[in-house]
Amino acid sequence: MPDFTNRYFIDDIPEDLCMYKCIADLADFIHQSSIKVFLIFRDSCAKESLKDGKLAGKDVGETKSPQRYGKNTLEELLAD
Repeated sequence: MPDFTNRYFIDDIPEDLCMYKCIADLADFIHQSSIKVFLIFRDSCAKESLKDGKLAGKDVGETKSPQRYGKNTLEELLAD
């Protein structure tokens, strides 16, 4: 059984995987494996960062995703 209190879940998913998932969303790239990880994370940590397959849940502001910083298109992200 995975240890959902391990830093790989509580730190790396909101910090790293969310950023990669967000960039994939902005590029219209669907990555099924990351969606499965987010669903496990949501259920184990009571965090909703994924909504309708996109990184748009109520807790997305707790991640380091570009959406947290107002970058909602690939063009806005690449402009910096």
